[in-house]
Amino acid sequence: MKNTAICKSNKIINFFVSVMLLGGLTGCVTTATVSMFPTDGPLKSEKPAPVLKAVAENIISNSGPFRVEYPNGDRCEGQWASIAPQMVSVGWGGLFGKYGGIAGISASAVNMPGINRGEAMAVCKSGNQVQVEFFTGSGTANGVGVAKDEHGNIFKLIF
Repeated sequence: MKNTAICKSNKIINFFVSVMLLGGLTGCVTTATVSMFPTDGPLKSEKPAPVLKAVAENIISNSGPFRVEYPNGDRCEGQWASIAPQMVSVGWGGLFGKYGGIAGISASAVNMPGINRGEAMAVCKSGNQVQVEFFTGSGTANGVGVAKDEHGNIFKLIF
């Protein structure tokens, strides 16, 4: 009789755990807000410099929609993608390649677990384009990056 009660109790617990897991999966927030801080260009000279808010969707996957809106209302839409985890060496002082020194981050990557490298590209209604490079911690939606647009703006990204 004691074993029957334990078995029924385990079935009830399993049912509730399953419901909670399914509810958690379907109720997951799958978007991340990306703060884009101007570090050079026309937006940097505005006082105060506007911080753009971008949105990356489907962050529990390896790719998804990416969008950002400029202070003048120019809306940009595109795609982001992240590649296999990599080991990254980060030094504060230069940023990813050509635009590194402006935003203050440098990194070099080799294929090893730990850090995921990603890119995004968005095209704006005005014809402006935004190109993004970023790194995230494996298994997280947190990271840093750099972006540039066709108006000469360079951004440091934090999310």
